[in-house]
Amino acid sequence: MRHASNKKVLGVVGAVLVAALALIVAVIPAGALTVTFVRHGESQANADGIIDTKVPGPGLTQTGREQADKVATVLIETPHDGVFASTMIRTQQTARPYAALFKNKPTGQVTVSDDPDNPDFGKDIVVLNGLQEINAGIFEGSSEDSGLGRLGYALAPVAWTLGLRFVRIPGSEDGNEFDARMDAALEQIADPTQGDSENPVVFSHGATIMFWTMMNVANPDLTLLLSHQLDNTETVVVEKNDDGSWTLKSWAGQEVGPANLPTQLFVNTRDLIVAPQTALYNFSRDASAETGVAAVRDVADATVKFATETVKDLGNGARSLAPAQQNNTSVSKLAAMRAEKDSAATDLTGGNKVRPGSRIASTLESNIQQTNEGVDGAVRDVRNEVSRSLKKAGEAVKKVADAARDAAKAPRDRAEKDAA
Repeated sequence: MRHASNKKVLGVVGAVLVAALALIVAVIPAGALTVTFVRHGESQANADGIIDTKVPGPGLTQTGREQADKVATVLIETPHDGVFASTMIRTQQTARPYAALFKNKPTGQVTVSDDPDNPDFGKDIVVLNGLQEINAGIFEGSSEDSGLGRLGYALAPVAWTLGLRFVRIPGSEDGNEFDARMDAALEQIADPTQGDSENPVVFSHGATIMFWTMMNVANPDLTLLLSHQLDNTETVVVEKNDDGSWTLKSWAGQEVGPANLPTQLFVNTRDLIVAPQTALYNFSRDASAETGVAAVRDVADATVKFATETVKDLGNGARSLAPAQQNNTSVSKLAAMRAEKDSAATDLTGGNKVRPGSRIASTLESNIQQTNEGVDGAVRDVRNEVSRSLKKAGEAVKKVADAARDAAKAPRDRAEKDAA
């Protein structure tokens, strides 16, 4: 009896522990994805001063190999959990010295997953489709330092950063195609069943890193494309947020701060413009009823988000312009003088002394807060109504599609029945 009782107690304790573990796992938030992009070392094409974007492309020069050795010693100082490279030889060669340090083995023993269509995530360096350089199209072989070729190659990607992703490089890809392949590669890197990486080092290419970053982060500084284009083995660090957006943390070793009001308004407009382009691109790849409904929903959500974020950003901007009484020395002195005068006339408590401008600031902040709360409520109502409408539309589309499929199938069924 005592043995059975002990087994029962152990069983209860085990069940409690399992339940507690499940609860802990459920409440722990998913780790943020922080990607460290590294541009490859000097390639032979870089040394020759020509645009070469063909896969697999040329390898590194001696200078490029020395740059790879040097950047490896810098990268190893920060914890990372995966090494990835594009399908181009120069990125894989740049990744080797770092992978050797990361895996604590000689460079010659570093293993590479060289089949991007079926990547082996157990290798030291995982090569993925999507991370390769932006194809130069008709500008392939042009000078990368001057001339119309260099300008023509960069013109479409610059338009992509402004939200005009439909613009195509002649003879190459457009912004939707480029962004989709990069996003797919990053999803593979983070997928727990594939790369399972939360802090990867991704060896890629100058244009790919710079333009994808400026197309996607919530705090882009487009002037960096002119003032500091990435040199060989320079890095860009981006972090994925809980809502799926990205934040630029550093560019070539320099920290990048949060977006100011003009940048916030630009990003709101950019994302609004991008939404229908992405929806059309997705629908062109999969013209199903489900994709169509999802496209309409995404555009509706983007429209609501644009209104919400714009009002909030303007409200926050106005709040920052409200009188900051505690930081204004002159006003503080005036307040002290007035308080002293008031106390000489009558015995007022500290809570009854009103400082100049404080009521205005308090009222303005209160009004902004009420406006934001009102906007939030209205947006929630609109989003819920849109979701309900889209759900009904999706159900209606599904019914029509099912009816059309049944109607098309009926003659075939009758024919088979008659033949039997």
